[in-house]
Amino acid sequence: MVHARALAVCRSFALGSLANASLPRWRSAAVVRQLALGGAIACVALGLLVPLWAHGGSFPPVPPQPPGPPAAPPGVTPPAPGPPSRPTPSTPRGAGPATPVPTTPGGPTTPMRPTIPGGPTTESWASDLSSWRVWWRFNQDEFIELQSHLDRMDLATGSEEFFRDAGSDSVDRRRSGPADADERIVPALLAALRRDATVDASTSAMIALARVGERPAADGSTPHAAAIAPLLRHSHQEVAETAALSLGILGANSPRNVDLLTRLVGDDRDGLRKLHALAFASPISERTRAFGTYGLGLLGERSRDVFVRRWIVRSLHDVLTKARADRSRELSAAAITALGLVALEPAAERRPSEDSKAPQTLEEQFALLFEVYLDERIENVVRAHAPMALARLIERGRFEPAWRDRVAKRLIAELASPARGDALLQRSAVQALGRIARATSEPLDIDMRAALLGALDSRDLFVRRFALVALARAGSSVEDAAVSAAASDEVRSRLLAELADGKSGSVSWAALALGVLERRLQRAGGTASPRTLAALLHARKSARGGEERGALAVALGLVGDPAARDPLQAALSEERSPENQGDLALALGLLGDRSALEPIRAILARARYQPNLLHSAAIGLGLLGDVKLVPDLVELLARSSTQASQGAVASALGLIGDSRSVEPLLALSESEDVTAGARAFALVALGMVGDRALLPWRATLASDFNYTAATATLLTPETSSGVLDIL
Repeated sequence: MVHARALAVCRSFALGSLANASLPRWRSAAVVRQLALGGAIACVALGLLVPLWAHGGSFPPVPPQPPGPPAAPPGVTPPAPGPPSRPTPSTPRGAGPATPVPTTPGGPTTPMRPTIPGGPTTESWASDLSSWRVWWRFNQDEFIELQSHLDRMDLATGSEEFFRDAGSDSVDRRRSGPADADERIVPALLAALRRDATVDASTSAMIALARVGERPAADGSTPHAAAIAPLLRHSHQEVAETAALSLGILGANSPRNVDLLTRLVGDDRDGLRKLHALAFASPISERTRAFGTYGLGLLGERSRDVFVRRWIVRSLHDVLTKARADRSRELSAAAITALGLVALEPAAERRPSEDSKAPQTLEEQFALLFEVYLDERIENVVRAHAPMALARLIERGRFEPAWRDRVAKRLIAELASPARGDALLQRSAVQALGRIARATSEPLDIDMRAALLGALDSRDLFVRRFALVALARAGSSVEDAAVSAAASDEVRSRLLAELADGKSGSVSWAALALGVLERRLQRAGGTASPRTLAALLHARKSARGGEERGALAVALGLVGDPAARDPLQAALSEERSPENQGDLALALGLLGDRSALEPIRAILARARYQPNLLHSAAIGLGLLGDVKLVPDLVELLARSSTQASQGAVASALGLIGDSRSVEPLLALSESEDVTAGARAFALVALGMVGDRALLPWRATLASDFNYTAATATLLTPETSSGVLDIL
């Protein structure tokens, strides 16, 4: 069956035999290059919508299970789910694995190890995790900012300055607005929930509806949430857990919806039955509760209501307390991550009548997460989520110097004895230091940068590579680029040395880190360093293989210096690898090189059967403000006959967010002449077009995420069934 949970940032499609693929479903392999030759399709990280054929045909794919009954329309109570699957036993406490281990309950016991024809040979999917493309895949939204970029552009028809390089025969972009969402998109998504009871249509429509969002009406009602809520009881696990997450993404923080999610994650079946008319015949599955926990964090992240945030934090505290007692890896990691998204107010007084042990202040929130981080009784794959949760609180809450100092010193200590430390914890410590260190001359910031510099000599591959990007963040966390020039230049010099060193793999990561550094410094009011530009251009001339060429192209795009335009255009005309052509199209888009419009348009025109390249070219053209793009994509969508191409085109239309794509997508979502997968992708794209947020809902969760410590409900490479696998 087709499934529309495809990751929007996976840009490399490994195309297998469609003819031999029974029971196709849309998936994205979150961080792995792999192709199962018997009709399975997976993808390399940094791609877009990826077709993946299931192993066994149902969710979860191993062991095979018969598909559940169709989803019930909103307002109709579906049958209660069966007993939850037995959770995977907790692993012994101790040093984390050198490479991540799949942990899907009931899923494959060993990772798949096929290779992509024509690509690098890999002995395990973990080797792909060391690619720069994996980090970029999780973090690229922050740097591409397609919607913000398009919204800033003046696309007035006939503008002489804008069309100087491209001619003036185009039509201006028409940004989708609230009217498109409220009057056309939302009714279509609600109708799809009622009309199409398949798993794929249900999950796609729910996520799309959630992306559009909902504010409670004057009477407190939330009809979108009310349409999703009954599906929490769906007999198909995939539908139930998607409903739980969708309620959080939706952002409808009415008391009723917050109560619904808090009772769901707490397995309060009596309260759900009495207050929400949702009767569960058996305990709510751990997966559904974990998805709901992430949903609570996302809901609390956007809420400005102090009472709602306290309510959510109390619920997350209760989930964490019970999960620790039960040694539940999934719920513990979900609660820790979610707590890092919902910053409470500092120094707020505890209510006299409040006898809960849950945090009510930011300080108490820090104390809880710090205690979890230090608790050696908790397995390290769970503890590894605490450093980033603490770092996010430091970023989100009002500045707490005492806790910043305490957290930073503990993270530094984590890296001080690399031989005796745990790899998973050290990887997380490096990433967290990158988020809280600043480019100042204060002793603590100097110590944090020194710890990151020392991490470059770690024995652990991931620590070394994460440290490069963390240094770039630390060297560019500035309010005034001129004031912090000395610290930034110290970081730049070390990254340039790593680039020149030419060690296998480090060139790609050092190039990426330099691009991140310069991009962030420019946002702070600085200018790109000529040293960086010269070094990247020189390194590209001697690049070894597509991995390095791609990283150097993207880095040059991030630096944004016009001097890189001619070399990159020349490379585009010579490049034969579709993946690297996509990198170059993106880089030229980041550079704003409108003279590259025609070469990239030519790539788009011939990429009909290369969905990854099609999507990359579309994003590059989108960054260039190609006002011909939407009509061209609409025409291409009508002519596309494969699910892969339809998915890539629909996703590009969704990312660009032009109102002219709404009608074609509506027609596709209702057409009986196309596959169920095409209809599902049309629903997903409609949600993307109607999304009012500038960044995707998953951007916070994915940013500097330690994917080597991923739990099954957060990210699952072999089945693409985690929260971060959802479009």
